[in-house]
Amino acid sequence: MKPLSLTVLLASWLLFPFPVLAQQAGIVTAPLSGQAVQGAVPVTGTTDVEGFCSAEIAFAYQDDPTDTWFLIAQTEAPVLGDTLAIWDTTIITDATYKLRLRIFLSDGRVLDTFVTNLRVRNYTPVETSTPDPAARPTPGLLPFPLPTDPPQPTPLPPNPEAVTPQEVYRAAFQGALTIVVAFVALGLLVRVRRR
Repeated sequence: MKPLSLTVLLASWLLFPFPVLAQQAGIVTAPLSGQAVQGAVPVTGTTDVEGFCSAEIAFAYQDDPTDTWFLIAQTEAPVLGDTLAIWDTTIITDATYKLRLRIFLSDGRVLDTFVTNLRVRNYTPVETSTPDPAARPTPGLLPFPLPTDPPQPTPLPPNPEAVTPQEVYRAAFQGALTIVVAFVALGLLVRVRRR
């Protein structure tokens, strides 16, 4: 009976192979959940999964009840441990956001990966980052370093044609004095002609 059981078991494996493990979603290696970000933020990771058709990166407010997403970038080429998009955070308000990597597969399925609690701090002081320890980058896929300080504008040299307040007052006084002299002269001229 044992050989028969073994034969049936072997035949069932050939007819009904082991169940395929669930498709793994894409990976975002940077930024990490809980991180404070500013400026142009490289979003790095991997979208090279079986059946890849296209992918998109989008962001939303962390606690938005409407679940409204704003597109950052789309691609039709799989990426393996490289830049997925550059997120320009200077055009949005400082707040807490989340990122979504969405991969569209050829069989119609959609795989989502989320990075949460990203604190955009372009115009407010940056608090200490508290990245999620479970969201550490995969060895060999290190995130790009972020700039420490945003670029500062270069001060302009003084304008040699600038007008000082004293010059404005002097010109106004001269103009008023000229008008008074012109009215007195006009009055004298009219008086002389009447005689």
